[in-house]
Amino acid sequence: MNKLNKIFEKWYELAKIGLEKGLNEECIDFSPREIVIVGMGGSGIVGNTLEDISHFYGMNAKVTTVKSNVIPFKPDERSLFIVISYSGNTIETLSAYKQLLEENAKTLVITSGGLLEKFAIENKSCMIKLTPKLLPRGDFPEIFYSILGLLVKNNVLRAINNEKLHSSIEVLKEDLENYAKNIANEAKDKIVIFISSKPYLSVAIRFKNDFAENSKSISFVEEIPEFLHNSIEGINRLLMFYKDRIKILSIGGKMLFNNIFYESFKEALNLKITEVDLGSDGVLNEIVRGFKLSGLVSLKLASIYDIDPDETSSIDVYKEKLSSVLGNRSF
Repeated sequence: MNKLNKIFEKWYELAKIGLEKGLNEECIDFSPREIVIVGMGGSGIVGNTLEDISHFYGMNAKVTTVKSNVIPFKPDERSLFIVISYSGNTIETLSAYKQLLEENAKTLVITSGGLLEKFAIENKSCMIKLTPKLLPRGDFPEIFYSILGLLVKNNVLRAINNEKLHSSIEVLKEDLENYAKNIANEAKDKIVIFISSKPYLSVAIRFKNDFAENSKSISFVEEIPEFLHNSIEGINRLLMFYKDRIKILSIGGKMLFNNIFYESFKEALNLKITEVDLGSDGVLNEIVRGFKLSGLVSLKLASIYDIDPDETSSIDVYKEKLSSVLGNRSF
């Protein structure tokens, strides 16, 4: 069994570990007006997820995600920057963290080690230490629930209580194997276009990322209703030539499939759409279920293609080239 599959089997335990860390975090002792998630790849997706959570449940703080080496705005005293890099060596994140230190921003670092841990200790930043020796995209539950626990504890996310948090973690025990297998078979050898809307957009983005990293498959994400004002025209033309190679998967739960914009989309496209239904038992549960399903589907595709899901050779080459060019100049 590959490493990612083994990590995936530990998601329930990792979620519980993360929640405990967040609820017990004592360093952050104020209610921020703005929360900025800084991170790339499997770390940055947490920001998209919190934006979806905020969109539905509401928060006492604005949520913004920065996936870049630069923070494009000036921090203020009521902003909390949550800087995430599982490895602790993501160059873009280290560069952004350096900028935050120079501007005396309030920061919380989440990492398993590396340079980010070193600099956080040196600069006395608040820090949540992650379980080591995992893959960055595999530790989503620990990162996600550590932040959720922190936000609930500090009354930033009042619509979710401890009971709802623990209930959502139980979702990770569900058996989704057959459902994932069916979706993987439909996506096999296809260029997939994921259609979604808030509060499920982060799940669609995760599907795209998991397809790319785990099964080495290119796919695209479109958001309703914006998609209906531009890309739908391009897709209709694409389908004229490549109808047998395109697969459209809509990702969502009750808030999407009972949506008038979604119903209008189906009528306008006039095409068979496979609906990946995440359930109707609450948005938090549905999002968590979606992330689990995304991992399962992409791992099943990797198995079908006889591909090692752990390997990310192109990403590794990019990081090596970037490091050789920059050296330590960014930090």
